[in-house]
Amino acid sequence: MESPELPVKFWLQDPSVLLCEWSLLPNKSMMNNEILNSMTRLVIIVTIILFFSRIGEWLIFFLCAIFFIILAWYFQNNIIRDSEIVNKEYLRCPSRSNPDHKTPEKPKMNIKPRRYPTSR
Repeated sequence: MESPELPVKFWLQDPSVLLCEWSLLPNKSMMNNEILNSMTRLVIIVTIILFFSRIGEWLIFFLCAIFFIILAWYFQNNIIRDSEIVNKEYLRCPSRSNPDHKTPEKPKMNIKPRRYPTSR
């Protein structure tokens, strides 16, 4: 019996995930954290190459790339968290589940639309 795959953590949560897998290029079958982890591995390899090539801006490249990877992870987690909160609030809201729900805050909900006869 196969166990379901656990989601891969981002390297800020568990730095050992950078050493567990060696994929450098992201592909379509990867989850979001796996993509960011593989991009981080690629940045580390490129930084090492820049360092040994004696290119002076290797540290600026490394810090900027890591900053943008962390920023992408942060926004991705906030978007997912916010959408979960919105979905929970949407399902809990009585006016969404029952459009005829009348509340004092929405007085126009108390007015029924007038039906006009249609002419033929």
